[in-house]
Amino acid sequence: YAFKSGSTKLFDGIAEAARIAKPWRVGSALLVIISDGDTVPASGMPVLPPSIGGTMVIGVGDHLSGKFIAGHQSRQDESTLRQVAIRLGGEFHNGNKRHVPSDVLSAAAADARKPLIEQLSLREFALLAIALAVYIWKHSKRWFGKILLFVPLLLIFVFAWFARQNHFEWMFNPLAETNYASAAETDFIADDEMVLAVKIGGEAVAYPVRQMAYHHVVADVVGGMPITATY
Repeated sequence: YAFKSGSTKLFDGIAEAARIAKPWRVGSALLVIISDGDTVPASGMPVLPPSIGGTMVIGVGDHLSGKFIAGHQSRQDESTLRQVAIRLGGEFHNGNKRHVPSDVLSAAAADARKPLIEQLSLREFALLAIALAVYIWKHSKRWFGKILLFVPLLLIFVFAWFARQNHFEWMFNPLAETNYASAAETDFIADDEMVLAVKIGGEAVAYPVRQMAYHHVVADVVGGMPITATY
């Protein structure tokens, strides 16, 4: 569904989304609203059907300085968008300040049509297995059975620990201290070699991609401003 070009009609869009989602299963949909919020009416908020189990309002556009559009100054109205999120029972995220949290995105991407057992993560399976093992341990009267249970219980703890780890972070070797050489005196960088270049306040630095591929991240100060360069 698409609206005709012209002024933003946010409530009309919410009403159309509610109409489309109305016949769906209860709590099976997430309403995502992306707007600058500068044309939100003061009243007339549509009622959401039971099928919409949550609402995420993402603010876009510069909230400090706007642009003159359609006869008025358009900019992100953060306070209005927060009120929209509250009235719809959802949460607000300022897209200019930070990314939407990963856990929120994971929940939004989850398929509510799947059975509950298929929606469980590896961590949740591990926790259930631990609970079952503890129950069996307490109710087992034979010591031999408890010994046999110890090995899979140990493996479950190991898998539960790995489920909470991000193995990609193990590959990062942050550069503890940066040292520079002038471009004219550098003989270990080829003319066609790729670099990450940063220029702030008249100061310019370059990080060779070949070296960044090992360290992945470096904390530095350029032009008096702390930065983090990553590759």
